[in-house]
Amino acid sequence: MLGLGIAEYALILGAVCLVHVLLLAINRQVGKMLRLPTADLKALVFVTSQKTLPISVAVLTGIEYDTGSAVIVLLMFHFMQIFMDSSIASYLHRKTD
Repeated sequence: MLGLGIAEYALILGAVCLVHVLLLAINRQVGKMLRLPTADLKALVFVTSQKTLPISVAVLTGIEYDTGSAVIVLLMFHFMQIFMDSSIASYLHRKTD
């Protein structure tokens, strides 16, 4: 497991969730400041908080050091962001029906 233990993975998981929630909150506030319609606000919140996994991996491949652990973090971040956004979108869909 690349020298990382369960505690480190739990810490990484918590950190990636926190970063994603902060990005969602910031994007929501910006959308509200712009006075976007509800549908546009929802789109802005989700689209602007998405990170691009292929670009991140491409950047890592250009680094000359061992980046094995960093790739794991990127994959965890990508998975959690998809999971969290899917859950939030499902909740919002049920709430508006």
